Amino acid sequence: MGKYFFCFCVVCFTFTSFTSCRSDVKKAEEELTQYIKEYETTMIPLDKCINTAYWNAMVSNQEIYFQQIVELNTEKAFFLSNKEVLSSLRKFLQQGHVKDVYLKRQLEILYQTYLPYSSNLGRIQRIINLEIYLHKLFLNYRVTLKGKSYGERDLDHLLETETNNSALEKIWKAKHSIGKEAKDSLLCLVKLRNEVAKESGYKNYLEMRLALSDQKTSEVDLLFQEIDSLSRPFFVKSKQHLDQQLSHRYGIAVSDLRPWHYRGKFLQESPNSLYSQNSSRLYKHVSLEKLASCFYAGIGLELDDILMNSDLYEKKEKSQYTHCLSVDRKNDIRLFSSLCSNEASMKNLLYECGHAVYYKNISTSLPYLLRKPTHPLIMEAVAMLFGRFTSNVNWMLDIGLISISQSKEIQDEALRNLRLEQQLFSRRAQVMYRFEKAMYENPNQDLNALWWKLVREYQLQIPPESRENEADWVNIHFALAPCYFQNYLLGEILASQLNHYLCMQILGTDKFSEPPYIGREEVGNYLKRNFFILGSSLTWNEMIEKATGEKLTLKYYVDQFIK
Repeated sequence: MGKYFFCFCVVCFTFTSFTSCRSDVKKAEEELTQYIKEYETTMIPLDKCINTAYWNAMVSNQEIYFQQIVELNTEKAFFLSNKEVLSSLRKFLQQGHVKDVYLKRQLEILYQTYLPYSSNLGRIQRIINLEIYLHKLFLNYRVTLKGKSYGERDLDHLLETETNNSALEKIWKAKHSIGKEAKDSLLCLVKLRNEVAKESGYKNYLEMRLALSDQKTSEVDLLFQEIDSLSRPFFVKSKQHLDQQLSHRYGIAVSDLRPWHYRGKFLQESPNSLYSQNSSRLYKHVSLEKLASCFYAGIGLELDDILMNSDLYEKKEKSQYTHCLSVDRKNDIRLFSSLCSNEASMKNLLYECGHAVYYKNISTSLPYLLRKPTHPLIMEAVAMLFGRFTSNVNWMLDIGLISISQSKEIQDEALRNLRLEQQLFSRRAQVMYRFEKAMYENPNQDLNALWWKLVREYQLQIPPESRENEADWVNIHFALAPCYFQNYLLGEILASQLNHYLCMQILGTDKFSEPPYIGREEVGNYLKRNFFILGSSLTWNEMIEKATGEKLTLKYYVDQFIK
């Protein structure tokens, strides 16, 4: 009798435990569903208002819209600062009672959304105000040279075209003069962000931002170290060749080259190569919009409705920066740019359209929290995959920009230019990521000395003299897109991985350097099916492995641009 009684007790205990477990799951999922509904009720209209105000501010540069951004973001911060909701979300994660796949993913994203707002509301308000102040400062900053006012784009153009060494130095220093005006506010912002991170249980803000986007600092560090190790020997050779060209152009010794002799504010693009000059002429009398529309339509990614809803050309009061904005996570997607008739603008448009078609094809049947790209690095990868096509001679030939004879003349140079640009950019990314990481670890150190130490080490540039009291490190990315720059390089790495998969598995070709995407709807269908439609329903690493059969890997980027 004892034996059967024991078995009966075990069955009863098991049944009771199972019933209790089911009850816990049901209760947790019902409670979470209610939190999600409350979030959506408030945040769906609020997000739309914030995005609309941001768009209006960028288009018109009117103070009323910047004030709206402050007020709306303050309202958002107040809503997301609910510590009871955060505590409940944390409990759901720890107990593991949420079993439904979509609910579980929404729980993860909701927790990541609430956590940064768990800090003191006064501190969050100061961050919002400082970010808007810096945004307006970068947007409106002008310098005067020889009695004429110049904005950032104007100064970039001068740096690309000027050949007088003394004039170049003055232009470069004028462009960096914003550092002194922005430095104190940006440093204050960095320290406030660190306080938020520490209050949320992290060492610093960069560590928190990476963790809340499903990344680990140690893993990103390791990947950047590997890229540095693999690319350094090839970059040294490329840099030596580049310096010889610049030495000849400016009539000075290589040892006398300084940062102002390189294109733009920092060395990250091929400095005014012969290819860039020649290729820009191809776009003088064509519609960049039509070229982009035709190309994307040919691969099954229509964007005419987006282009019609966009603001693409330069205006007097308009922001000089470019952006793609999904206003409502549905059908209101807009591009913001200041296009010119040159290769750089064509590249930028193809890049931004990559963001746009990603947003457009996210399934609107997904819950609101999942109706966005799963991670910036994947969105960047798609944009960069298409932005590279301005260096693809077959693309230029197929799109009708050049003849067969022209394609033969520039083919080798175009590939060399793209390879050089990728190497230069990867070194620039090393500086940006490593500087930002060190800055958040210790914002009280001599940041200008740190900046030039990293520039010398990773970009092999000789720092200019007498910059001890300057703030050359000040950058709009650090102010308005913090802890993001590493995603550009990770995006380039994934773009090569996607390109390899598309060529081998979808298009049946090994022409990785000049992939034949024109007119191949399979390309768009693959991206929609494996990335766009899924939104944030999977984590970024799950999505990459599911789509390509591999985790994120360096090997295709190395094969394409470094070896």
